[in-house]
Formats: sequence, structure tokens, C-alpha cells
Amino acid sequence: MKRLARVYCRVLFLAAVLIAGGAEAAGPAKRKINVLGRKSSVVSTKEATLADIARIDSKLVRDDDAVIALSNIVVAKSPTPGESITLSASQVLERMREEGVQIEEIGYAFPRVMTIERASRPISLLEVETLIRETLPTDGDSELLEVRYDETVRVAPGGLTMSAEILPSNRPGTYLAKILAEVEGAPAVRFNVALTMKEWVEVPVAKRPLARGAIISSSDIVMARAELSELPVDAARETEQIVGQETKQPIGYGEVFRKNKIAIPPMVERGARVTLMYRTATLEATASGVTLEEGIEGQQIRVRNDSSKKTVVGEVVSPGLIKVSR
Repeated sequence: MKRLARVYCRVLFLAAVLIAGGAEAAGPAKRKINVLGRKSSVVSTKEATLADIARIDSKLVRDDDAVIALSNIVVAKSPTPGESITLSASQVLERMREEGVQIEEIGYAFPRVMTIERASRPISLLEVETLIRETLPTDGDSELLEVRYDETVRVAPGGLTMSAEILPSNRPGTYLAKILAEVEGAPAVRFNVALTMKEWVEVPVAKRPLARGAIISSSDIVMARAELSELPVDAARETEQIVGQETKQPIGYGEVFRKNKIAIPPMVERGARVTLMYRTATLEATASGVTLEEGIEGQQIRVRNDSSKKTVVGEVVSPGLIKVSR
């Protein structure tokens, strides 16, 4: 369709020149159509036409069709919004010749170099803040504190639609918004914005003070709302991570359960009497011994064999049973 339109404009211009110009176009003083280029122009479409960069006129009504045909000649693809390109006078004249314009039949004057800028506007901080607030959940568990954006991103004029994806960073309370901005007829613009937010989460805390060595049960735990950036990085987030664990240090009322303060209780204590089970491909035997350290299930610990008085290393299988592999 665009090619047909250009062919039509070319034929229309040639016909108009033949009808309107005739012999009168032989000398510059008798030329009726004049094209005067501008040193700089601003365009809002994907393509820049001759009418965008020059004034085209004639005093004769019969030249109207030729003026329209000249006006519609595309001289260059427009730059992205906010950017600019340059055209030389020779480039413009070459485009006119490609479209069938008889240069000697018109009057023209172009600056040696012309600048074409694509119209644009900045995306405002208010627009970005509004988008972020609309993207955040509405459950009250987050609060936007700061949007770090300097309004340097530009888009084409027109109806703007934006979407955002908010991602956490490796620092508590800081996030990254990946924003997509689109205006019909213009390239999409993508940019990132840093955010500072408060976010609240439900975490398990101690329902009562717990002494060192206490085995934690579900009745010792209550859920409480806490600000995420103020939580220790090793704070337990689920009750399943806590129930059945033993406190390594006292835990106060309302305190979160930090992983460095709790541990799985040992299956065997240090100094406990245990059975040593020796197993090879051809032999299985047992002996009694005493543990030299505590251990949980699956842990390798040192045990002294009562008969040989030697220290061996075995795996805790169950309370009172240590498996020694040779």
C-alpha cells in the first residue's frame, strides 16, 4: 500500500508539473513551486517527509496536487523519541529524484546539513510512583518509601501504557522495578528503577521465655507481624523449622527463633553407653562402648570400644546404636 501511494504521488507530481509548468519552468525566475528547507525540524511520526523539513508552496491553485505530492515524499526514517539525526542537502535532493521529481522544474534552497529530532516527553516521577503503587499488593503488607528515578527516560507523545515487575534485591528493603513503557507507533522503552520499601511478614516468635536446653513445642510458638528488613537473616520463617528443636541459648518472650540459637537435639549424649555394630561384607559383630561426643541421627561421632579401649568413629543410627564401618 505504501509503495502504491508513492507511485501515485510520483505520477501525480509529474502530471501536475506538465500541466502547470510547461515552458514557464525553463528559467528560475519563472518557477512557480518553491521548496525551502529548515535547518532543524521536529517530527512525531515514524517517517520524516519533505513537508516536515521544508516549506513547500506555490501561488498557483493548479499546483496544489504537485505540492501535496512533494509534501508526502519520505526523506528519512525518524529517530527514536528524544533522539535526532542529520540529513545533507544532497541526500534530500536524491530522495526527491528517486520519487520522480524534476529538480530543474522547481525552486529549492536547503541548508547544507539539516537536523531532524523525534518529538518526545519525559516520563515523570509521579507517573512511575503511581505505576509502582498500582503494582504493589493491596493487602497492606508493603509500603513504598522511595522511588529513585531522575526523569531522564523519554517517550513519544501520545497515549502511554506502562507495566512493572517488582523484584527483590540482595539487600533487605530494596527492590528493583523493571518497567515497560509503550506508545502506539513508537518503539517500546524498557528501564529499571530502584525502590525502597517496607514489607511486613508473619513469622514465628516465642510465646513465652524459653531456657537453654528446652525442647520447643508448638505451644511455645505464636505468629507475629514483623518488618522484613529488621529480621535477622537467619530468622526461622516457618513453625516446621522450629518444633522439636532444642534451644542452644535462652530465648525471650516475643523473640524470633534464630537458627544460631536452636538445633536438633542430639540422639545420643556424650558419655552414653551404646552398642557398636561392626559390619563388613562377610562379618557382622557387636561390642559395647561409650560415646566421646554427642550426635544427631546420621552424624559421625567418636566412640571408645570397651573391649579394645580403642577409639572408633561410627554413625549414629538410633538412640544407643552406632554403626562402625571398616
